[in-house]
Amino acid sequence: MVASPVLKGFILAMLAFSLPWGCGKLQGDFGFKSPAEESYRKVSEIPEIGVEERKLWAFVFRDLSDIHEIGVFIMKKEAVWVEVTHFKTQVTREGNTIHGAIEGFPEGRYKIVLVEKKDIIAEKEFLIYNDEENQ
Repeated sequence: MVASPVLKGFILAMLAFSLPWGCGKLQGDFGFKSPAEESYRKVSEIPEIGVEERKLWAFVFRDLSDIHEIGVFIMKKEAVWVEVTHFKTQVTREGNTIHGAIEGFPEGRYKIVLVEKKDIIAEKEFLIYNDEENQ
């Protein structure tokens, strides 16, 4: 049996609308600043933060349409990544930014991980260093 062009078009349209396009995935950008700075800056490299410093971070979501429950985890690299702390927050179209602070962590390699349910939305590594060892 040969399908008509109309039937083929209908089948292709149904397949196209049933495929999971990337537009549903939450996206955004991390920014960092010291408390004295006025605005956050996007950093492409791994931020290096002194053990005595306080650094503020923010993640700004793009194109939110609904309310989303976001889990925020700070992980430290040991033999494996280990959870240091976590919290849960909501983001909306109007409140599309998550804020946090990096302070009081011992020297080491860390990362901020944002999740929604089982899906990792974004992660950003940072390094805490101790100036005293270099003196």
